[in-house]
This record gives sequence, C-alpha cells and structure tokens, in this order.
Amino acid sequence: MGMNMENTQDTFSSLVNEVESSFDFQSQIRESSSEQTFLHLVLSPLGYESGYAYPLIVWLHGDGKNERQLVQIMPFISLQNYISVAPRGLSLKEKKWRDIFHRSGQSTNRYMSLYNWLEEPEAIAEAEQRIFDSIRVAQQKYHINPQKIFLAGADQGGTMALRIAASHPDSFAGVISLDGGFPQTNQPLRCWHSIRPLRMAILKNRNNSVYTTKMAAQQLKMFHTAGMSVTIREYPNDKRFTMFSDMNHWFMTGKFPVSKQEPFRTKSASKHQKSEL
Repeated sequence: MGMNMENTQDTFSSLVNEVESSFDFQSQIRESSSEQTFLHLVLSPLGYESGYAYPLIVWLHGDGKNERQLVQIMPFISLQNYISVAPRGLSLKEKKWRDIFHRSGQSTNRYMSLYNWLEEPEAIAEAEQRIFDSIRVAQQKYHINPQKIFLAGADQGGTMALRIAASHPDSFAGVISLDGGFPQTNQPLRCWHSIRPLRMAILKNRNNSVYTTKMAAQQLKMFHTAGMSVTIREYPNDKRFTMFSDMNHWFMTGKFPVSKQEPFRTKSASKHQKSEL
C-alpha cells in the first residue's frame, strides 16, 4: 500500500500536541549501530523500582518526527507502568536514504530535513538494527521483563513496527500500530506460520484518508486467510485520545476495554473468526 507522507501529518501527528513532560528521562544517547551512530531516547517510569521487571515499549515515531515523540505520547499511555525507548528514524539529509526515498516514488521536499521509516530492503534492515540495539540499551540500563517487550509506532512507524514484529514474532509480546496499515511490499508475510500466535493490533482514526476503512477491511480479510490474530479498532475523531489508554489496557491485560457506549468499532481476524469492518 503506497502512503502519501504529506497526508499522514493530518492523522496521528495532528493528535499529539507538544507536551512538556515533568517525569524523569534519560537524555539522548549515542550508541554504536552497524559501525554508525544512532540517536535514541530511553524513558524511565515514575518511582522506578530496580527489583521489578518492567514491560518495555519500543516506539517508532511518526512521519517527519523524531525520538522525542516518545516524551509526548507516554504521559497519555502511562507514566508508571513501563520502560520505553525510541530510536530515531532515517535522516533524509543523508544522501543514501534520500536516494532510497526518491526511488520509492516519493518526491516531496517537505521531509528532507526530518526523519522517516522507509519501506525499502536496505532501510528495513537498518530500522531492524536500530530497534534491536535500542532494546539492548534499555536492557543494560533497566530491569526489563524479556517476555513483555512490545513494539508500537505511528503512521509509517506503525507500519514498520508491524513489519519487524512479523519478521521476529518470537521477540515481541505484541505490536500496535496507530494509523499505519500492514506493509504490502517486500514479503511481510514470509514468516506467516510463525506470526499466528503474535498479538497484533491496528488502531485507526475513522477519518484517516491514508489508511482508510476500506483498506482496513481488505487487510482484515487477508489476516483471516493467513490465520493471524489481529484486531483493528477504529475511533471517531473526537475519541482519538482514547487510543492511548486503550493501548495501556491492551499491553497490561492482553485485551481492549469494553465500552458501554460505542465510541469506536472493533473487528478481529483469527483462524476461528471472520469479521469485516
């Protein structure tokens, strides 16, 4: 599925304003990655207790953002429940990634000075390296429960999160994408037998003009055919902030909360159930 980066700024990114967080976090840290350096941000929870094994959230920022988006979104998820880490995406100032960006058919100048996740093999490999290096850094600094490492992201970062989790299903307890659909290129389902036990969810704005309800319904059929366990949860525009509290509930319990009202629609695909949006 091709995604227009100009339009994705109107989806998830419009949801999160600049939030000044008061909780403690590590400064940006440079670490070696494939003989290069990458920037990432690690956040510790309020009242961190070294004797407790925390869940880890690995966050892939949205289009044109950077690792500091983690500081913006964690107050809406939880300030106490998780260690979290965010690697920076690929810089389009670098000729190597800029050339790949243009080869992928995207030609806007709007993102030339910003950071993104590109759906080309070399860029995917670099994203994968940065994700696992970030996990390693978090594990070196904090007490992490290795059975509760979650991957999440927004927009193209959400699509990349789904891709990497699908390629390494045994490495993650689950994956959530916000307003980013399942990848359609470079064989994302090559490990489809192993993906089946992996918990996956896509939370989307009902008004998203990039990852539309029609696209989500088509992907839901694909998930069912592959026997995958995927939930797509759709929110009206005025309930978008509910996405974050629902993420927290899903990470902690494995389920989404049930609302007495109907602020959103939820459809799941598994080998036992077939549903359509």
